[in-house]
Amino acid sequence: MNNTREWVYMDSVKNIWKFELNENSNLVYKVMYDEEKWTKERMVAEDVVKYSIYIEDEIIHIIYINEKNEIKYCIFKNKQWLGKPIYNIDTNSTIVDLKTLIFQGKMHIFYLLKVNDDIDHGILMDFIWNGKEINLNTIEHVILKVNIQEYFRVQSNDDNLEVYFITDQGDGAALKISTFKNDGWTTPKWLYCIQGDKIEFEVMRNSRGRNLVNKSMEKNKYLLEHVFIDANGNMKNYIVLESTNEIIELILFNNNNRLYASWLKNGEISYSEFANEKWSEAKKANINAECKIKTCYAAIFQGDYHINPIKTYCISEPKFQILFQSEFIESDDEDFNNSYEINEKTQRKLMEISEANKKLEKEINFINMQLEKKNRLIEEYEKSYNGKLRKKNNDLFLEVQKSIQKELDRIKNQLIEEKTITSSLQNKLKENEDKYNMLNKQIELLNEENKKLQEELEMERNQTIFKRILRKKSSDI
Repeated sequence: MNNTREWVYMDSVKNIWKFELNENSNLVYKVMYDEEKWTKERMVAEDVVKYSIYIEDEIIHIIYINEKNEIKYCIFKNKQWLGKPIYNIDTNSTIVDLKTLIFQGKMHIFYLLKVNDDIDHGILMDFIWNGKEINLNTIEHVILKVNIQEYFRVQSNDDNLEVYFITDQGDGAALKISTFKNDGWTTPKWLYCIQGDKIEFEVMRNSRGRNLVNKSMEKNKYLLEHVFIDANGNMKNYIVLESTNEIIELILFNNNNRLYASWLKNGEISYSEFANEKWSEAKKANINAECKIKTCYAAIFQGDYHINPIKTYCISEPKFQILFQSEFIESDDEDFNNSYEINEKTQRKLMEISEANKKLEKEINFINMQLEKKNRLIEEYEKSYNGKLRKKNNDLFLEVQKSIQKELDRIKNQLIEEKTITSSLQNKLKENEDKYNMLNKQIELLNEENKKLQEELEMERNQTIFKRILRKKSSDI
């Protein structure tokens, strides 16, 4: 997907296309059509600085920046590469990060531009291209920080497109988000601050909200931290790992609807699972120690659609292999799976009830305001009615009396009408308050039920572990 990492594509017939920048800054590729059987290496383009790839309908789209600061587009069609320049970048600037994707029929080319005359000034841009017209958007001016390889992440899902990026703020790196709406980018929103150096971060959205995991190093100590932001903007943070050993190549992913974080430490893959509001102890993947592992970006043809670029691990030596997460994640006990599913269902139910409560609260507040207005109107009508009545008693002229009587009748009818509306609003208010109380009782019951289920699952898990110990002891005798 980005920069100088290897990029692989598994097509519909399981051929693996491997792209990379060689030592001469040439973008080259070869295809593995059978196990360890490769075609000859072929050239895509010369003098390439950065590149990014996106797959759509089995068509390979490549965006790259060359040494002349030109943005070029290249497509593989009819067994040949067809390319053309689409934009010239100011030669006083350098692109330090590049990503691309196709969203709602248009290609979005994201790049971070470093101003050469300024030590730390960067500009995050979105270059939108429909094949003919160009629409250039400035997302944000950022302050560059040392020892950061990738400054931003792009997330797309159905009608939603977001960019998350880092900017130095002196006492730490601020992580911000901007959303693409109405053909433009919203004003970036500050999420939180990351302290330390050697920062990496990954983002993953699900039905509950946003998951962000970031790595940093401070005082020779590495920290992995998880931040969860729900649909209402509420934030929770968790510690995934603290280590004195260097942590690199962070990946955040889902496997069987469960959230995992993985990383490389001493050349080996370690991973941790998030369940029951905590991260498990790190485990090592069971992979031959002789294998050389690194990260790459991959697009996989699965069924009738592509899973577009995901960051994953691959073995470069002794034999090339894409390491799918499901292959190195160990399956846990059944009770742990059930615990996770129960917790997910309970959380979803609690969120639904919470949303219903908020809607009811808004409606109750609105009704109370309406009642207050109606009560003020009733008071005004009653004052007007009494005033007119006194005037009637003191007025000696018949015509005036008749006129006042008509006005009295009108005010009296309005008074009756407003009292009727007020009575209806009071009934609706009572009905909503009853619903509100009932939903709160449901939340209490769900919380009690969830706590009871967690206790039962913990007991079952302890029994399972105890049985394993007994079996192990009996096998040792």
